[in-house]
Amino acid sequence: GTAPTRASSSCRPWRAATTTWCTAPAGSDGRSGGHTQWTRRQPMVAMVALAVAVVVAAATAVAQPCSFTCAPGLRRQPSATSGTVPAEADDGAGCGVQRRTARLAPLQHLLDAAVPSAFAECCAMHAECYHTCGESKGECDVLMVKCAAARCNDHAAGDDVRAVAPQCEALRTWMRTDRKRLKAVAKGTGAFDCATYRDAQRRACTCVRTEL
Repeated sequence: GTAPTRASSSCRPWRAATTTWCTAPAGSDGRSGGHTQWTRRQPMVAMVALAVAVVVAAATAVAQPCSFTCAPGLRRQPSATSGTVPAEADDGAGCGVQRRTARLAPLQHLLDAAVPSAFAECCAMHAECYHTCGESKGECDVLMVKCAAARCNDHAAGDDVRAVAPQCEALRTWMRTDRKRLKAVAKGTGAFDCATYRDAQRRACTCVRTEL
């Protein structure tokens, strides 16, 4: 429809932020006597569409599995240090690296609440997995989650584990109920950040030219 008549010639927002109504001078329509005419424009539509496209692209990028590959024409092979966790990646705090890089809430809360030694064995396996050339991030992360759950279920684990019983129960509940997120972890997304894995794989792998 049309908006109420206004005397002056101008453009201004009207009702919706993405809509502008403009007045035209009397007589601009070419008809005798002239009158004030309103024209509806949407100058922000293209910008809004672009913003939506950027958001969708960003969400898609975040959801992509984390992996390490060599440049085209090169293939990866284990380096001399593959399978060895370097000193700078093992800060001696048990699960220090995992505690800092965890993105999965139930696991993060568990590691934050536990004393460093409680899940140190699980974290050591996780770090070694990351630093072994060719190991997938998803397999390493699932190993960590399952190891932590098994440690929680170990009644002989001692007071260090019993002290985080509520966090252990939250992790077990998540594993039973959030199958979709668990599958995402298996694909290498959502449990730990990607940069840590890729840095470890760069140390563990050497990229060499593919033989023709």
